[in-house]
Amino acid sequence: MTRQFCVSLCMVLCLTGCKHRQGYEYINDDWAKETMQDISYRNLHMVPLTAKDDTLMSRVVSYYSEYGNSNELMEAYYLLGSVYRDLHDAPKALEAFKKGISVADTTSGDCRYDVLVRLYGQKIDILYQQKLFEQAANEVPTLSRYAKMAHDTLYIVDAQWARLEMLYKLGDYASVADDCWELLEKSKKLGLYAYAASQLNTCIHANINLQRIDDAQRLMTIYELESGDVDMSDMTSSFPIYYYTKGRLLTAQHKLDSAEIFFRRELSATDWNNQQAAYRGLREVFTQKGLQDSVNKYAVLQCEAVDSDYQTKLSENLQDLQELYDYSRTQEESYQKDIQLQKEQRKTLYMRWGFAFALFALAFFFYYLRIRYQRKVAEAELELERANTCLMEKESEVMRLQEEMTRMEDGQQKAEMARKVAEAEKEAESQRQMVRKNQKALDELRRKARLSTKNLRLQYYETPIFKHLMENVGKGHIAQAEDYEEIKRLLQQNNPHLMHHIQALPHVLSETEMKTVLLLRIGLTQTEVGTLTAHGKAAVANILNRLYEKVNLRKPMNSGESYEWLISI
Repeated sequence: MTRQFCVSLCMVLCLTGCKHRQGYEYINDDWAKETMQDISYRNLHMVPLTAKDDTLMSRVVSYYSEYGNSNELMEAYYLLGSVYRDLHDAPKALEAFKKGISVADTTSGDCRYDVLVRLYGQKIDILYQQKLFEQAANEVPTLSRYAKMAHDTLYIVDAQWARLEMLYKLGDYASVADDCWELLEKSKKLGLYAYAASQLNTCIHANINLQRIDDAQRLMTIYELESGDVDMSDMTSSFPIYYYTKGRLLTAQHKLDSAEIFFRRELSATDWNNQQAAYRGLREVFTQKGLQDSVNKYAVLQCEAVDSDYQTKLSENLQDLQELYDYSRTQEESYQKDIQLQKEQRKTLYMRWGFAFALFALAFFFYYLRIRYQRKVAEAELELERANTCLMEKESEVMRLQEEMTRMEDGQQKAEMARKVAEAEKEAESQRQMVRKNQKALDELRRKARLSTKNLRLQYYETPIFKHLMENVGKGHIAQAEDYEEIKRLLQQNNPHLMHHIQALPHVLSETEMKTVLLLRIGLTQTEVGTLTAHGKAAVANILNRLYEKVNLRKPMNSGESYEWLISI
């Protein structure tokens, strides 16, 4: 019975292994590239991607994670996110786009900035559709910077016009109205004036809301003459939004009859959204004319158009709203978890206070140990330096005695000198052992005194420069020169030993390496450092590994070794 069982088990394992090999044996570089080319082609030509593509791209991502370079992995994540986007899974799509951004090596000369730009563009689009306008707007400067590196002029301008629309959604009309002119001039210099003119509707509305009627009229003139969207012979356009914008401007200029004409033109649009906007404009016109019956009529029509627009969108886009941009289920689960967490917190309040006090005492204890260890490290370094100096003196004495012995001719004198040389060599060897012993003790102290990112973060968390840098991380801004100077002053005050080591290697540290070292040593994570230096997390790890190799004359076994070396200085 036992033998039959063993035979059956072996057969099952063999079949399982064969099945596994049959499912994955075709995954190689050629297959991965062909798969990406096929999915990229369909994505470019707006062919919806399917669940089967999800399986294929997941395998490609796993393959390039192990065998590919940063550019290949970045593009794989972009296509995987595009698959999730077409499958109406916004959370997974956003996660894939963020991972693609994190693996980009912006320190490399062959970085695919065109792919990086598309990753940021898709990320911004999801945030915008989710009505997270502030977060989307904060990503635009980074997108523009990488679009410039990719030499994609249109993407630079398009992203900045999109940012104005996001600011308008946030109610920041002043920024829209002020930034519009500078962006319009910039677009003109880049040869994109017609495109820029076609984007002015939002800016015109912002100026109307601010009662800057003259500026709104100037922008409307540019739109009509330069965008190519308006037939100046009869003032018609293929975009009904023009009629509403023109009507609002004429209303603000108290040209009510002309405004009524343009609002009635917008009524010819078939969609309810344009119709309810037209009804709203007509209601405002008749309000200013004092015709209350017409005001009531168009108020009712506007309400009916709004209801019809809502019902149409609800019936046509319900699936997309639920799957792509509706987080109601996730929010409900989060709400229930919050309620449960509050109950647990009330039950364990005293326990948490006791735990917090214990953590505080433990942090103070480790801080005391770190200070004591640092002092011991400094003393050990001094002892090692003295031992090395003494060793050099003894080795010099041995060499001097050997030279004198070679010049002697008398046998008895040579014998006496040989005895002295032997004694000197014995003392030198004893001193070498002392140096090795001191070096071993120093290495052990350095290991014990090694700082962690958490300890560094606790040490500098309340400093103004740390708070300022974290604000920049949240906004996606890079650190400035004055920020690095402030970090140097802070480290010089709190850790002069570290700054002595850094300043002793001016020929080793490049500007990028110095910035990376300073940011890491005040407790920032590699991801946060990447944001402040306009690099990805992988690029920060590469910088750190290269610095380790330059200083220690060997490559680190892994990125963790180079990081531990840095924070143990």
